[in-house]
Amino acid sequence: MKIYFDTNFSPRALFLEEYKKIMASKFSPLLTKICQPSNNMTDDYENIYRLIICGAIIFSGQDSSKSLAEVQEVTSIVQTYLTLEDMQDFCSLQPNVRKEKFFHLINLVLGTRVYNFSLGFGAVGFDNLTELTGQALAATVVTIDEYLKEIRGCANISTLLYIRFMMSDCYVTPQSLEEVDELGFPPSLLRSVAINARQLIQYVCQLRDELVEIVDDHQRDERCLDEILGEVFSCLRAGNNPSSADLQKQILELARVWTRLKENLAYIAMIANVLKSLKEYSFEPFIQLGASEFLKRFLETDISSDDQQKEAITRIIPREENRSKWIFPTTSSYGQIDLNGFCAWSLVRYKGLPVPCSPKIGVFVQGGRRYGFSSVAAAKAFDLAPNKFIDGINEIVRQNPDLFLLLKMPSPFEKETRPADSLGITDQEIQTEVHPITVYIDSKYTWDEWELRRRALQLLYIRKCVTHSMQTMLSNFRRENTTQVYLPKDEGVQTKRDNYSQVPKPSVFIEGLRGGQPIDQAKGASGVFRGAPYSNWCTTIRSTEATKVDLTLPIEDHFCGEINGLKNMNRVSCTLRTGVSSSLLKIFSRSFAVKKKPNYEDQPEKIRKPVLVKTLRGFQFADGDQVYKGDILVRQLGMEFYPGENVRLNRDTWDLVALRSGRFTITTETLSPYPDSPLHSLVNEEGRVIQRPFVHVIAHQTEPVFKLKRSL
Repeated sequence: MKIYFDTNFSPRALFLEEYKKIMASKFSPLLTKICQPSNNMTDDYENIYRLIICGAIIFSGQDSSKSLAEVQEVTSIVQTYLTLEDMQDFCSLQPNVRKEKFFHLINLVLGTRVYNFSLGFGAVGFDNLTELTGQALAATVVTIDEYLKEIRGCANISTLLYIRFMMSDCYVTPQSLEEVDELGFPPSLLRSVAINARQLIQYVCQLRDELVEIVDDHQRDERCLDEILGEVFSCLRAGNNPSSADLQKQILELARVWTRLKENLAYIAMIANVLKSLKEYSFEPFIQLGASEFLKRFLETDISSDDQQKEAITRIIPREENRSKWIFPTTSSYGQIDLNGFCAWSLVRYKGLPVPCSPKIGVFVQGGRRYGFSSVAAAKAFDLAPNKFIDGINEIVRQNPDLFLLLKMPSPFEKETRPADSLGITDQEIQTEVHPITVYIDSKYTWDEWELRRRALQLLYIRKCVTHSMQTMLSNFRRENTTQVYLPKDEGVQTKRDNYSQVPKPSVFIEGLRGGQPIDQAKGASGVFRGAPYSNWCTTIRSTEATKVDLTLPIEDHFCGEINGLKNMNRVSCTLRTGVSSSLLKIFSRSFAVKKKPNYEDQPEKIRKPVLVKTLRGFQFADGDQVYKGDILVRQLGMEFYPGENVRLNRDTWDLVALRSGRFTITTETLSPYPDSPLHSLVNEEGRVIQRPFVHVIAHQTEPVFKLKRSL
């Protein structure tokens, strides 16, 4: 029971702190999206505006709203304080400033909805927290009072039965003992029941004290709420603008009061849940026993409550030796009696039975601690030997650890103190080494062999350095080395580049794969235009007339094959022979030589010269490929290809860009130029038919997910 209470019950301050953290966690996903950088586009502004409206609905107390009227109400209130045109200024703020402005706005929305609710219009799905909190407080206090009455009755019954069994002068008939044995209440069980009942009384009283404190705060919040509503009504009646600072200050205060009401209602719900769980520790058998006639016959007296016992007790007449140690308080609110208000004599006499004490009998003070008693006889017995009973209390608590928390005692166990060790004095000498060895720690040392290799390659810079090394069969990272030597030539003329052979390269092209017949005459295109199911542009087949063209040069056209002495040479070089003119040799060198890479080592200023990178022109995708929005489909220097469906022309670079995702398609269509086009006269006056390639992006067919219906 103690573990459950400490785990599930929290004081009000600690509970409100955790409650605020939970409420703040609900806004963390929204704040992450609201405070992230935006692209300064209308779509981004609208998305952030929707998130602000959603946050205002959550802060009002509804996790998710399914009412269209509530969403419209919150949207209209948000537009009063922050319009969609102001979102550009809102998104330009820093994330911290944007977060503060967001919470300021949702508090204004909450305060405005509270004001509308007080006037009786709007506030769809809004609960009257003042009425709900008052009803919950009243119902919970009544339930606690009834439960306290039952527990105290059970504690009194178990205490009287245990005392009856422990009294040495108890005249109990054998017939009564047999009846008690049949009930199954041995003395040890009675004492445990009494201890648990007293502990449960303390827990329930703690819950009741928290509720009493909430009652005072709730009454104060109700008065404050009425005053603020009156001030807001007066300001609006005077014609103040809702964006004025004074009116917004009153609305924010209204939201704070309403938030306190929600926190109080949540705390009352937590107390009600804890009380409901504590009721599972039932004392039903003792409650039924208290209502039976057997208990009155066995005890031969009526069962009195703790309050009745406190009122019926008189003062003790102390002895002269200890008169200065006795205090007789005049009010019941005198100080705090130790042992949590239980009788010190009864704990020792009845072996740990907690019996409430009465301060009117007298309070014994010794060693800075105050002890109370349940009867005059108990006080007199304690007055005769106080030290004996104080030591006995500590021993009882050691034997019954469950009393340690009930009595709120300091730790009775002796703390182990380590005895002070005696300081020993010895003679010691320190000698300096004659030849100390210096310690050197290499911070760059590494054992990884691969790391050493990587560092070695960085130091070598093998791209521009030539190294000479010697290796054995046992060397690590052994590799094969080769050396190439160019032998000097006696006679001949060398071309610009070596190691080239003039081998015929086959070149075969297929003409007519693109374009073809018009798209509307293609096979399967009619179903796509009608929107027939299971039809798309990928299944459309356009017939083309492919023509195979062989552009491979014959072997007779290769000049090198006709010159004697050049067929078996490793390098592309030739020697002048009789009958070959120098002009023919120049043509031969210019046709087959590859431009040699320039050497700028002697011209350092040209190394840093920027190199112009040429962009590849033409189609960037094949026909039928999947493209996405923003992809460059065709790069061109002029209007070689025309934009079609979902394709945009970039006037600066003449590139064709996709406007949406889909399939890349190329068609050949008849051109219909505009009147301001230079081709307009050729088509209309001369009657010429001009066909040009067009580039299209065919979007995938989408099925509608929902339909928006407007109800009148």
